[in-house]
Amino acid sequence: MTQCKECGNGYEVGVREFCSEDCFKKNIQKRIDDATANEKSHTSKLTKEDS
Repeated sequence: MTQCKECGNGYEVGVREFCSEDCFKKNIQKRIDDATANEKSHTSKLTKEDS
């Protein structure tokens, strides 16, 4: 039995190391949020007005 990377539940058939599609989507969203939380991209510069 394999353990889900998101919720920790054991499963036999799942989606890419996760027990369900929901856990897979939650994990992807969490990784996106972590990656973009402190990102200072060029888009933030575009929204500021030059003075």
